[in-house]
This record gives sequence, C-alpha cells and structure tokens, in this order.
Amino acid sequence: MNESLFPPKPFLRGVIQNSFAEDTFDRRLPDIFSQILETFKEAVKNVDLSEIEKIKEGEEITKKLENLLDDLKNDREFNEISQDEYEDCEEWNDCIKFWKNRNEGTYKKCSWLFAESYLYRVLANYFSISKYWKHYDPFIMKKEKSLIGNTWKSVVAMANMINPIINSNEDNSLRSTFLSFLKYSLWGNQADLSLHTNTKTNLTDFHKITLDDIKKSDDNLISDDSSKIWDYISTLKGKRIDFILDNAGYETYNDLVFADWLMVKGFASTIVWHCKRIPWYVSDTNIKDFNWIINTCINPPDSLKDFDNSNVIEMAKRWKTYLENGQWILNDDIFWTSNYPFWHMAKFAPKLYEYLSDSSLLIFKGDMNYRKTVYDCYWPFTTPFVDTCGNFGKPVPSTGKPFPPFACLRTCKADVISGLAEGVSEKLDKKCKEWLVNGKFGIIQFNDRYLNKKS
Repeated sequence: MNESLFPPKPFLRGVIQNSFAEDTFDRRLPDIFSQILETFKEAVKNVDLSEIEKIKEGEEITKKLENLLDDLKNDREFNEISQDEYEDCEEWNDCIKFWKNRNEGTYKKCSWLFAESYLYRVLANYFSISKYWKHYDPFIMKKEKSLIGNTWKSVVAMANMINPIINSNEDNSLRSTFLSFLKYSLWGNQADLSLHTNTKTNLTDFHKITLDDIKKSDDNLISDDSSKIWDYISTLKGKRIDFILDNAGYETYNDLVFADWLMVKGFASTIVWHCKRIPWYVSDTNIKDFNWIINTCINPPDSLKDFDNSNVIEMAKRWKTYLENGQWILNDDIFWTSNYPFWHMAKFAPKLYEYLSDSSLLIFKGDMNYRKTVYDCYWPFTTPFVDTCGNFGKPVPSTGKPFPPFACLRTCKADVISGLAEGVSEKLDKKCKEWLVNGKFGIIQFNDRYLNKKS
C-alpha cells in the first residue's frame, strides 16, 4: 500500500462530520457488532456442558469480540491480523502498518472502505483460527430469514409471475422483460441487512413483487443505463455472463431468476457466480448461502408448505441442473473481500482480472461493489461514471486481451455517486435529505468504454 494507490478525490472517512461514514462508526457498526457479540454468547451458552474445550474456546472468542467492540467505540488503532487459512493476511497487515505510519490507523481516521472491511476480516479471523468454531457464521440466521421469513410471499409471487415467461417459447417483448429483470435485480438490493440494523425491520416492505410496482419505482431510479445494457446484451448468443453478488436471501434469489431467463432465452450458456469466501458485511452471499438458497427452494421447510410452491420448486430444480452440468459456476476469490477498490484488481488479483476477461458481461450488485468500482471517494456527482471507474475495464495488462463491459446495479447507501445529470442532486436534496444513504434511490450504470479495445 502506498499513496500512489489513493483515489483522485478525498476518501470517505468517519472523521468527516455529518457524513454517513461518521454515522456508520458512531452508530451502525457498534449496533451490528453488539448484535454479533450477543448472538455468539447465546451460541456458547447453548453448547452441551460436556464439550468443555468448545465452551472454553467460545469464551476466549467472546473476550476478543468484546475488545474489538470496545476498540471500535473508542476509535482505537487497528491490531494486526493473526495468520489464518486465508492467503491475504500479509497484505492486510501491510496496509495496517501503512495507515499507522500516517497516524491514520484508527477506524474513523482511516478510509471508510478499509476500516469497515477490516472489521469483517478480523471477525472472520477469530473463527478461522479456532478449532471448534471454525465454520461459525454469525450472520447465518439473518441471511436465511431474509428468504424464508415474511419475504417468502415475494419469492412465490416472483416465481408465479416469471416461471411461465421463462417456460414460454413465445416472448415478443424480450426487451421489456429484460429491463424489468434489471430493475428487479436492482431493487432487491434494498434488502441489505447491514443497513437495516433493527432486527424488527420488516424486509417485505422493500421488495417489489409486481411489474406495476417496478414501474412505480422508476421515479427513484436516478441514473438509468438500462437501454444501453439491452442494446449490448441483445447481441449476445450463448455467451458467459458473470454476476458479482451482494446480499444473500431474497436479492440473490432475484438474481437466480434473472440468470435463468438469460439462459433459457439463449443470451447466456454459462453463468459465473462470484460469492464472498468469508462472512461479509452481514448479509453478503458466500457459496454455502448460494447452495442453501437453491436447496431450500427445492424443498421448502414445513412452515412454508401452505404456499403453492410449485413454480419455485420447478425453477430451483432447473438451477440445480445448471450447477450439476457445469453451466453455472461458483467462484469465491479472496479479492472480493479485500480492502482494495477494483481500480487495483489488475495489480493485486491479476489472475481474477484475467479470468473475468473471458466473460462477455459483468453485473456488479450492490452498494459495496459500486463503491469499489468507482473508488470510495468524493466525486462530483456529475462526473461521468466511466471516468470514475479509472483503469478498471482496461485490457488485461499481461496479454492485452480486452476486458468485458460491466454494469453496476446499486441502491444508494453511501456518500459516493457519479454519473448524475446536471441538476438531479439539487432536486433530490429538496425531495429527500438522505437520498444518498437511505437505500430508497437506485442507479443502473454501464461501462463499455473499452469494448473490443486491445492494449
């Protein structure tokens, strides 16, 4: 890590007064990690008394979590990460030393992107180096509830509406259907459990389950490259398309439905799903979550048997077949949980960058993927989106091979945004003071600047 890797505009940081980063470190993250602590204490309490060593180790991890929460609340310096099973420890520790040498090695002084990512990486480290809690996921219950809780009615409604369309040999409105899918995929991102720290939040309120609901939401779509994406994807036949996933549960379910349609209608013959390798930002999807979603849709729990799940089951069985046939591929490169923006992917994850170059289209889901795409800094809102992507998207440095176009689908939950038309932000300021961070406004943006260009 060095200053040459800094963005061209100031970082988002927790020390900036009245910023969402400040609120994140003062309120949101302490709430999230307090919940993690209490959930884990309950898990330790429920261990059979005969498992003395597991209880002892659980108590040791509890103490670490308490210290981590105390450090967060008091904005103390980062601690280096103990060596674990993941290959990125040295890189993280180099970055920690870098920030400390700048006297910015605390949660609020450092860049928001690094500091928040550090917390989740340390959390994974505590469990990874343990013997009895190695596979513990502190967010598993929340992620599963986001699919099989009150949102299941949306799961069924989506299947009942979309599965007949997928099965139909006649589709005279491919463009219209595609645009609707893009918007379903976008608005599903509102179900972000790291934003809604209140456990009583009814996520059903955030899901759009009819075409009419989607059309009504267009008023909150403040940057929309949907037509450009369709113009490109309509030229594809039997290509590979990659989804870089965000939230598990209902959002990923929407993406599975979308990908199914792309397969059946012939635009894609292969879908690569990029998941997180460790529990990440509360609700991000890892491979275990991905498989659980499909298996749960094939065999819904007894509590959901009162629904007519026939379309859900039929679709999920098709998804399982895609996986078994190698048409759907799961990936969890460790770079997706690094602190680096995608500007630096070619440098720090050259194999991943080259792997992505074999795709025809990348679809990045969610707020964090967007922040990493445009670098987490204060761009003027009218800066063209393709400019804020920096070198990301340029041909592969080692071979000159072209990199595919990519789309970002994101509901706004941070102070960074680009690609807005003149006057849009001023109108939004009058309409809703929290438009940048409350998740109610969305963007669909597309970068095809380097399409077919070789270095």
